[in-house]
Amino acid sequence: MLPSNSVPALSRVLEWARHTVDSYHVSEILASYPVIMNDDFMNARMTESCSEYVSADAYDYNFVVPRNLVIKLNTVTENERQKRQASKYFNTKEDARHPEGTTKEIMAFFPGGTPHFTSGAIYRMVEFYSIVKHLHAWKADMMWLQTTKWGEISAHPELFDDETCTAPLIPHFVPTRHQQIADEIIKILQSVCLSSTFRLSRGECTVVVEKMVGMVARDRMLSDTIIDLCVRCICQSVGNSYALDSYSVMMGCPSHPDTEIKYYNYVVLPVHLSNIHWGVIIVDISYRMDPPTITPYFYEPLCSANYTETMEYAYDTAVAEFLKNWHNASMLGESYPTTEKSVWLTSPKQPDGTSCGVLIIAQIYTMLKNSLLFTKSFVSEDDAAIMRLRIMWMFLSQPEITTRGNKVARVVESTDIELLATIKT
Repeated sequence: MLPSNSVPALSRVLEWARHTVDSYHVSEILASYPVIMNDDFMNARMTESCSEYVSADAYDYNFVVPRNLVIKLNTVTENERQKRQASKYFNTKEDARHPEGTTKEIMAFFPGGTPHFTSGAIYRMVEFYSIVKHLHAWKADMMWLQTTKWGEISAHPELFDDETCTAPLIPHFVPTRHQQIADEIIKILQSVCLSSTFRLSRGECTVVVEKMVGMVARDRMLSDTIIDLCVRCICQSVGNSYALDSYSVMMGCPSHPDTEIKYYNYVVLPVHLSNIHWGVIIVDISYRMDPPTITPYFYEPLCSANYTETMEYAYDTAVAEFLKNWHNASMLGESYPTTEKSVWLTSPKQPDGTSCGVLIIAQIYTMLKNSLLFTKSFVSEDDAAIMRLRIMWMFLSQPEITTRGNKVARVVESTDIELLATIKT
C-alpha cells in the first residue's frame, strides 16, 4: 500500500535529515518512514529495465523499498547505462519527438504492476540507506564515548599531547583530562548535524560529520579522508612539513608548492596498502647539512616484509619524483641532495586488526617532532583508544564552517512539522 500524499517526498526528507541537529530524532523518523514492497515475494523477483521519456519530478516518491531491492534496482540501471554508453557510437539517432518537459530515462522495475523507478529515484533511496548507516554509526560512536571509563585509563601516548593539553600534566591527572575531552566531543556531536563541516584553520582540508562518524571511534578503520586530514593537521601544527595526498600514488606525481624546498623539513605520504591496510613514507629533508641529504623512512604497522615492494614503489613513483621536481623548480643550479639509505621502522606493531591508520598517524606525529620514542614503544588497546579519542577531538576542535541559509532552514523546519504529523515513531 502506498502512503498518504501528505508524507513528504524523499528528496525533502534527505535534505531534512542532513540538516537537522537532533540525530536521535532523525534516526527515529527514518526508521518509521514508509517502506513498500517488503514481502518475500518481491524479494525473489528479478529486476527489469526499459527506456521511457518521463518527467523526473513525477518519480520523487514519498517512500522507499527495502535496501536489498534498492541494490537490485541500482545494479540493473548501472548495467544498462554501461551497455548504452558502449553502443552510443554505433547508434547516434535520437528521437526528437517527445513530450515537452520530459527526458529519456532508464527505468528499473519489478514486473507485475509495481512502481517504476528512475535513476534519480534509485539514487535517493541509496542516499536514504546511506544516511541511516551514518546515523547508526553516530549512535555507536556516542555510546563508545559515553560508556568508556576514560578516567580510569592510564594510557598516555604522545599523539596530539600538546594540542590536547595533556603533555604538561603529571600522569595522575591525564585520565581526568581524557574524560573532559570525551565530554567535549559528546557535546559537540550533540550540537551538529550530519552535514556539519569542520575545516583546518588554514582551509586546506575539510571533514563532514557524516564522513567522520564510524571512521575513527571504536575499532573502525580510518578512511582516506580521515588519514589525509590527520596528516595535514600534524603538518600544520608542527610546521615546515608537507603532506602528500594518499591518492598521489594512484593519480601520479602531484604538483609542488611555490615555496623553496629548502625551507621544509619533512614530506609525508600515507600509503593505502591492499585496500585494507595503511603504511606511511616520511622523508627527512636536510638542506642545512653539508652536503644536503634526503632520508626516506618507511613504516607499516604489521612490520611485515609483504608490503616492502609496494611501499618502495610508492616512494619511487610519487615521492622521489615529487622531490626532484620541487628541487629543480626551486633550487636552480643546485645539485640534488644525497639520498641516504632507506630506514625501515620495525615497531611498534598494531595491537589489533584495525588500528593501522591510528598507528601511522602517531608515527608521523612523533617523527615530525624529531622524536623516535614511538618506535621504541609498545602500543596497547588502551593506547589505541586514547589516540582515537584525541583524533576525534582534533577534528571537532577545528572551526565549523557550516552555513545553513534561511531558505534551507525554513524548508527543513517545514519538513520536520510534516514528518511529525504523518510519521508514527
